[in-house]
Amino acid sequence: MAKVEEKKDIWTKLETIDQRIWYWILIVVLAAPLIRPLMLPITVTEETLAVYDVMDAIPPDGVVMVFIGAGAGMWPEVMPSMVAVMHHMYSKNTKFVLLAGAMATDYKLTVEKMFSETGWPEEHGYKYGEDWAYFGFFAGGESGFVGLVEDFRKVYKADEYGADIEGLPLMKNINTATDWEVIWSYTSGLDWIWPIRHTSIPYGVPVLISVVAPGIPEVIPWLLSGDIAGFLGSTKGAAEYEQLIKMPGTASKNLDAINLGHILLMATVALGNIAFFVRRSRGEA
Repeated sequence: MAKVEEKKDIWTKLETIDQRIWYWILIVVLAAPLIRPLMLPITVTEETLAVYDVMDAIPPDGVVMVFIGAGAGMWPEVMPSMVAVMHHMYSKNTKFVLLAGAMATDYKLTVEKMFSETGWPEEHGYKYGEDWAYFGFFAGGESGFVGLVEDFRKVYKADEYGADIEGLPLMKNINTATDWEVIWSYTSGLDWIWPIRHTSIPYGVPVLISVVAPGIPEVIPWLLSGDIAGFLGSTKGAAEYEQLIKMPGTASKNLDAINLGHILLMATVALGNIAFFVRRSRGEA
């Protein structure tokens, strides 16, 4: 006589579902917002709003130092912030100077990646040497940074393209720490401490930081003490900034995927527990 297969109810099926099905569901949930952003609600934190306020208040003649300290390996966490802030600067015609140090020995790749997403300054009406300038990698770590904020010309004699610094009108009045309106640090390590030690604390120059997720707890005390003006914390901070400038981009897509992934995780945990307790109440578990 053939054995009659026991009919399984929904709770039993949930507990015994093939794990591969859950992986496929996860792939779909994570991929969907990357293709079409859902723009789930984001609460803008005080530190992100502080960054926006500082950048929005830069006067027409103010010059921003954009210090790249993160390498290409940190693009997923740092690049969205760089792109969002650059869009904001373009919208206000804010003048800036690019330079690199710390771990960013591959800074050329980072600069090219950033401008591939935002457009090169000339595409936004900027004139090289007058509205923006591009310098290379400075050696020496923190000592090198100290040198460039004490006397920029001791570190850089020429720009990235080999042009004499004295031939760049933008650099005419830029040489020491207090000549900068704002100093931006895009970092994946601890080099964000350099502008705090050598520009913010001694001279009161506003310092803004884009930091990877593990570094957020480390920079918060510096924000509370007033030694930095604000910071963007990894993907979430960048997504908040994109919301403020009304230009959703990579960070918003990534945050949607992260949020949906967490929602799926919580839902599966809840369903698993419900299934267990239902079956136990029947004496089946």
